[in-house]
Amino acid sequence: MKKIGVKLGISQKLVTYVARHSFGTTMLRSGVPLKHISNSFGHGSITTTERYFGEFDDVDIKEFLKAL
Repeated sequence: MKKIGVKLGISQKLVTYVARHSFGTTMLRSGVPLKHISNSFGHGSITTTERYFGEFDDVDIKEFLKAL
């Protein structure tokens, strides 16, 4: 991951968690149902996935709800 970051000129320390979080965030913002994201992550419970995205602020949540 470090080599990829250097090659792309990304100064943030890249770890697999960053890639995983980016994947999930992109899916969520693209309108993918939370259940599918939960399955993609291999979470045993959708509650785990909900906690994973709990850091989104209220503006993000309102935008997601508008998309529904």
